Amino acid sequence: MKTKIGIRARSADAMRSLEMMGLARRAEAALIEAGLEHGSSISVLEPGRIQLTGIVTGEMIKTKAEKILTRVRGIQSIDNQVQVVTPYPGGG
Repeated sequence: MKTKIGIRARSADAMRSLEMMGLARRAEAALIEAGLEHGSSISVLEPGRIQLTGIVTGEMIKTKAEKILTRVRGIQSIDNQVQVVTPYPGGG
């Protein structure tokens, strides 16, 4: 009896892990298709909930990334932790 319960629990954990990996890949693909793949990282905190991190050079890019991710199947909430930095005008 314990063996069947243990197998079921591991199967449920494996399915959850696969679901979370699939969600991350769909989110990454959406950003790549929109040309926003550079400087961002996606972590799935739990099924349906992701965290977006990275550095961008404008608030519009941060907002656009979040808007794109809201349309990805399976994403229910986004913790957008992307940092907006102003490029140094004389930097090279």
